[in-house]
Amino acid sequence: VKKVCKLIDCHSCITSLTENVNEHDYSLPLRHKQFVLLKNQGGLVITSNCVYRIIKESEISFLYHTTHLSNINIKNLDKKIISHVVNKFVLDHTIFKNLSCENVEILERP
Repeated sequence: VKKVCKLIDCHSCITSLTENVNEHDYSLPLRHKQFVLLKNQGGLVITSNCVYRIIKESEISFLYHTTHLSNINIKNLDKKIISHVVNKFVLDHTIFKNLSCENVEILERP
């Protein structure tokens, strides 16, 4: 996420990918943040819950298409995973609901 944020010039997009961390927030962090918060010494970026959901679905798709890593030499594996993840979230209005970019399509790539 840190590398992607360097390539993006849209403030709304960057804030949708990351999550602000308050050092004095003593509530129980979400599962995907616990390890990062434990290991963070100031250089790690905390991803948003939406990014976590997309990465988790990508991992599930990767394991499915590779038959749990028994065969990773699959033609167009990246396109299959992207297609699966896009189809999973294309109608999900909770993904990046605070995104306020203009001219944004789900299949639009930089």
